[in-house]
Amino acid sequence: MRGVAGPAGLAPGRAGPACRGRSGAVENPEFKQLAAQQALPLRFLAPDAYRTELFAIRTRLQALGTAKPWRE
Repeated sequence: MRGVAGPAGLAPGRAGPACRGRSGAVENPEFKQLAAQQALPLRFLAPDAYRTELFAIRTRLQALGTAKPWRE
């Protein structure tokens, strides 16, 4: 998963314009076509959904690390 995030505690009013700009870019037909040509999946997540997804990934990775710890 790749994405763009602001610093913790960023005021919602500051995040809105950036989110709208990125959402618009992802919906642009030319951008979609170029992404498809490069086999790049596109999935825009609004701030709350992105945060939820990041925490879910962290939880899965922590569980994996507990079940199969790194060994030197």
